[in-house]
Amino acid sequence: MKNILITGASRGIGKSIPPTIIIILGSCVFRVIWFYTVFAHFQTISSLYLLYIFSWGITGFAEVLFFAVSFRKIRT
Repeated sequence: MKNILITGASRGIGKSIPPTIIIILGSCVFRVIWFYTVFAHFQTISSLYLLYIFSWGITGFAEVLFFAVSFRKIRT
């Protein structure tokens, strides 16, 4: 849920393309890479559950970081 709020805030300050790219990289590309590396190695349901935790965490962190940097540039 927080990812959606941060993405919306970024769009509100006029930045729509970078948040979209961050979401695609974190939600799609990272998950495919994880599936073919980590899951292929361990082949357990737990490794699939961890996939979502890590992808949400990485995507959320990247979104917050992007918003913080973009908002700081606007304020100065």
